[in-house]
Amino acid sequence: IGLSRRIIAETTASAAVMRDASLPDQVKEKQLQRGSIAVFKGFFQLLLVVGIALLIPALGVLGLQWLGLVDAQLVADSMLSWHFLLLAAALSCVFFIRPGSRKPRNV
Repeated sequence: IGLSRRIIAETTASAAVMRDASLPDQVKEKQLQRGSIAVFKGFFQLLLVVGIALLIPALGVLGLQWLGLVDAQLVADSMLSWHFLLLAAALSCVFFIRPGSRKPRNV
């Protein structure tokens, strides 16, 4: 979550630079280039973290299949069923969306 917040903060800072009429165009260009590099770097870091987060359970299921304890195809079919997806969405709302946990945005 911290990585996502840094990416959002960098994007917000870049938007503020674009709106700043007092900065010369060359300064804006340099700051926006730095900002875009930071956003792309953050995007690829986020992509790597998500990939690892998905790879770990997948390797666990494949390991259990190799041991003959579960059928990986059955696990995949179960996790892609609408019953499982609906339950996962409902539980996500219950456990991850808490009233009053959001900070007000500065507009």
